[in-house]
Amino acid sequence: MNPERQNSPTPSVMSFRSSMHSERLFREVAGRTLNTRNDMYMFPVDDEEQDRQDIEHRALFLVLDGLYAAPDLVAKAMAPRQNRPPAVFDIGTGSGIWAMDMAREFPHAEVVGIDLAPPTLHSEGIPNNCRFEVDDANLDLSHYADCFNVVHMRNIAQGIRNYKDTIHRVAQTMRSGGVLLLSAGSYSFFDERREPLPLVEEGQPGWSACQTLINKVHELGSTRSGGDLDAPSQWDKWLEASPFFTSVGVEDIYVPIGPWIPNLDMRWSFPPSGQYFRWAALIQLQQTGGSR
Repeated sequence: MNPERQNSPTPSVMSFRSSMHSERLFREVAGRTLNTRNDMYMFPVDDEEQDRQDIEHRALFLVLDGLYAAPDLVAKAMAPRQNRPPAVFDIGTGSGIWAMDMAREFPHAEVVGIDLAPPTLHSEGIPNNCRFEVDDANLDLSHYADCFNVVHMRNIAQGIRNYKDTIHRVAQTMRSGGVLLLSAGSYSFFDERREPLPLVEEGQPGWSACQTLINKVHELGSTRSGGDLDAPSQWDKWLEASPFFTSVGVEDIYVPIGPWIPNLDMRWSFPPSGQYFRWAALIQLQQTGGSR
């Protein structure tokens, strides 16, 4: 892979290391900074939002006990090899923290993160084996064909028009034996029995302000932006039906969004992860109103 990708066959790609005018990448809306390349993605792309993504990253690291699920598969895919080094593709890299952490964990590998805007929060200290590019996963990805051993996509459904088609195009970027890592949060809250909280009218038994608000966020993301927010519920079916993937695995992980009942499963009661998710959720809900 060309580290600067100066001869990319698609005009959608711009290196984050290049000198670019900020107006090509950013626009101001209601005091927040949004991307200029994809109107579907309505969350901000400024330092405040990237700080929220870092908080979410810390929570997921605690829950997964690392940077990724399926550690055995990832270790095999990322094993050093003589012909060409392994490579990682982080689609929707956000603040870039996952990509940079992967670059540090696998210094023998190349790591590429793409997003609609650059990760300005961590512009300093980017590992030498990590780079970022401006690109839209809704567009053609053939310029990355057969480049990556591990592909990572986390919480990007709001900016994806057709997730099933995107998975198909992402498969073309992967090398034989590669691993695709998908993760997304649910637009529901759950009780201590892991049953979804009902959506009921205010004043009725079982009403939850949080559930009502998160449902509105889902509604806005689906109807106003056109994002494929319900795609995660179909991932396993799409992957199992695809000729490109084998050994499909799915795991639902329940995590608290605040202090929780003691003496439960660690993934429910671990206070740091709960606090991190609570902070991240509150910031995201506040941003939703500011970026309409």
